[in-house]
Amino acid sequence: MRNFWKLAATGAALVVLSGALPSFADDGIKVGVLVPTTGSEATYGQDMANAVQIAIDEINKAGGVLGKQVSMVVGDDGCDPQQSVNAATKLASSGIVGVVGGYCSGATLPTLKIFGDAKLPFVITAANSTQLIPANPGNAFMINSTGNDQVAKANDFFKGKSFKSLAIVNEGDAYSQDLANLMKKAWTDEVAAFQKVLRLPQTLITILGIEKLLPTLEDLEVFLQLLPRSSTGERMNPYTSLWTGVAAGDGPQEFHVVLLDNGRTSVLADEVGHAH
Repeated sequence: MRNFWKLAATGAALVVLSGALPSFADDGIKVGVLVPTTGSEATYGQDMANAVQIAIDEINKAGGVLGKQVSMVVGDDGCDPQQSVNAATKLASSGIVGVVGGYCSGATLPTLKIFGDAKLPFVITAANSTQLIPANPGNAFMINSTGNDQVAKANDFFKGKSFKSLAIVNEGDAYSQDLANLMKKAWTDEVAAFQKVLRLPQTLITILGIEKLLPTLEDLEVFLQLLPRSSTGERMNPYTSLWTGVAAGDGPQEFHVVLLDNGRTSVLADEVGHAH
């Protein structure tokens, strides 16, 4: 975890190496930290800011980045879209070389264009709404996986429990709404696929070797003992089905049996063959 925050704290500064080197101020490299330090998520935001500061202290103790000491400028987005726009605008004009943070997806989303226009790399450490992907102008880098992965894992869990129905409740923010929509689609697709597998065609056509036609149901006992031994060497098989005909509203509504003779009747009627 400590290495993760060290990576996040230096990531925004190092990403700029892919282009022209920035002109650093004499007082070192400034990294913007966009987190909620007020509001309902302030505890998590402050923890994130503290973690970045710890990472920066370790980086500076080891010599800094590109020979420069690193410092951070905190922008409080309050997990609120309007407040995040104000915080991002201030950060973009504060002389930073990049941004780390983004906790609430709804507050992170409107800042992408601001940092993109300012050509500031943005390492998003927590927000993971799928809406962030199409809105990315090319400067943002998501470390956390999107809701697709969370939904896939949840769907696997639900399938394992053989749940027949699912109630989806969200908090109304961008992250939970996105997650709810993804879960609804995944669950609906799963149920549709399951129903498609279970749905039988309206017409059932069975091709049956004539030697398997039995005079009475009582003869089935002997037949079930003979057939597996002669075909697979097993004492019994699990794939024998009994069909009692059509039922209104349940399964196929037409049932046709095609008897395959292929010379079997002639063999049965051959007196010479029977004599030997």
